[in-house]
Amino acid sequence: MRGFQTLAGARAALAGIETFRTIRKGQLEYCETGVINEITFIANLFAEAA
Repeated sequence: MRGFQTLAGARAALAGIETFRTIRKGQLEYCETGVINEITFIANLFAEAA
Protein backbone atom coordinates (compact mmCIF):
# COMPACT_ATOMS: atom_id res chain seq x y z
CA MET A 1 0.00 0.00 0.00
CA ARG A 2 1.28 3.45 -0.84
CA GLY A 3 1.77 6.10 1.78
CA PHE A 4 -0.76 8.84 2.30
CA GLN A 5 0.03 12.28 0.97
CA THR A 6 -2.01 14.20 3.53
CA LEU A 7 -3.32 13.62 7.02
CA ALA A 8 -6.86 14.27 5.79
CA GLY A 9 -6.51 11.53 3.19
CA ALA A 10 -5.19 9.07 5.76
CA ARG A 11 -8.02 9.93 8.16
CA ALA A 12 -10.68 9.42 5.48
CA ALA A 13 -9.21 6.10 4.35
CA LEU A 14 -8.98 4.76 7.89
CA ALA A 15 -12.52 5.87 8.66
CA GLY A 16 -13.76 3.93 5.63
CA ILE A 17 -11.77 0.84 6.57
CA GLU A 18 -13.09 0.91 10.13
CA THR A 19 -16.65 1.40 8.85
CA PHE A 20 -16.42 -1.71 6.70
CA ARG A 21 -14.89 -3.74 9.52
CA THR A 22 -17.67 -2.67 11.86
CA ILE A 23 -20.33 -3.69 9.34
CA ARG A 24 -18.73 -7.08 8.67
CA LYS A 25 -18.52 -7.83 12.38
CA GLY A 26 -22.24 -7.03 12.73
CA GLN A 27 -21.73 -4.31 15.32
CA LEU A 28 -24.24 -1.87 13.84
CA GLU A 29 -27.87 -1.80 14.85
CA TYR A 30 -30.40 -1.98 12.02
CA CYS A 31 -27.76 -3.08 9.50
CA GLU A 32 -27.78 -6.68 8.33
CA THR A 33 -24.68 -8.30 6.90
CA GLY A 34 -24.60 -9.06 3.19
CA VAL A 35 -23.22 -7.31 0.16
CA ILE A 36 -26.42 -5.54 -0.91
CA ASN A 37 -27.10 -4.26 2.62
CA GLU A 38 -23.51 -3.05 2.96
CA ILE A 39 -23.65 -1.19 -0.36
CA THR A 40 -26.91 0.50 0.62
CA PHE A 41 -25.58 1.47 4.05
CA ILE A 42 -22.35 2.93 2.65
CA ALA A 43 -24.21 4.80 -0.09
CA ASN A 44 -26.40 6.42 2.57
CA LEU A 45 -23.46 7.06 4.88
CA PHE A 46 -21.23 8.65 2.24
CA ALA A 47 -23.87 10.29 0.07
CA GLU A 48 -21.43 12.82 -1.41
CA ALA A 49 -19.08 10.11 -2.65
CA ALA A 50 -21.78 8.01 -4.32
